[in-house]
Amino acid sequence: MAFGRTIDMSALARNADRLLRLSQMAGQRVVSRATATLKRKLATETRRLVSEEYGISTRSLGKRITTDSTASSVSVYGTTPRIPLVEFSGKFGRRGPGKYASAEVFRGERKTYEAAFIRKSGGNIVARAINKATGKRYGRLPLRVLHGPSPESMVLGGGTPGESPATKVARIAEDVFSQEVDRLVDVELRG
Repeated sequence: MAFGRTIDMSALARNADRLLRLSQMAGQRVVSRATATLKRKLATETRRLVSEEYGISTRSLGKRITTDSTASSVSVYGTTPRIPLVEFSGKFGRRGPGKYASAEVFRGERKTYEAAFIRKSGGNIVARAINKATGKRYGRLPLRVLHGPSPESMVLGGGTPGESPATKVARIAEDVFSQEVDRLVDVELRG
């Protein structure tokens, strides 16, 4: 896991006067419950935001985008290994005399890979290597697996114009945390 985005928990400072009315144990309970809620929602929101921008399902991102929390912060992590192209809506077909494989790395932009196919044994899109001396493909081997971006680069927004998913997640996290602290303080004060 290569990157992390730390979320500001300044909602505690904004609610300081209300928190002072709570006992120390109740205040710790509010913070720990709000952090647990934030941790749970952040992973889901990050996967959703990445899936909106890239042609990959949230299910495929399940174990690849995770969260971790300490007493004062919640971090979002993405794995660094690149994802095989077949998980980006990979398809195989024929066009004219040749065969091709295609994948939709960015939502709405399908790219075609000539001399590529979906291997039955591994289920990956592979391409035949080109002989540098002759400029022609090798007959059967060697094959190389084609990959898309890593979850880390997708969250950080590598290659996409506009606001990155990491920036959107940070904004959402601060809103979720402050709303959850407000709600839990109200619950504790009601008693």
